[in-house]
Amino acid sequence: MKKFNSFFSVAVAAVLAFGCSTTDLSPIEKRLDDHETRISSLESQYKQLNTELTTVRGMVEGKVFVTGVEPINNGYRITFNSGDPIEIHNGVPGINGQDGAKGERGEKGETGATGAKGDDGVTPVVTLVQEADGLYYWYL
Repeated sequence: MKKFNSFFSVAVAAVLAFGCSTTDLSPIEKRLDDHETRISSLESQYKQLNTELTTVRGMVEGKVFVTGVEPINNGYRITFNSGDPIEIHNGVPGINGQDGAKGERGEKGETGATGAKGDDGVTPVVTLVQEADGLYYWYL
């Protein structure tokens, strides 16, 4: 038993001596700071989305809007949030209307002076040559 007490005392002393060493916590602190920044950003986005949702809710309340569209024979049934549906039926092809009256002819503008003759243009000569290195090169 004395041997056990002695061993236990040495073990406790070793744990106390070596277990309390300082460790570098800077990587953990950096990650914590990064998490705090990300959480702050998410909170800001949450507030912005909540404001936008409140705005949309205000726009929708008291308004009539389309909740459904379904095809029916010769048209469509459109249902609104008020519950009152309407039906739109395909019409018959219309007839062409009469042409409108012809407008008046505008006045003719003056003819400008003839410009001076320009210089003759030069067309570049482009060639493709295979050089000693086996590659092709463009030359002007």
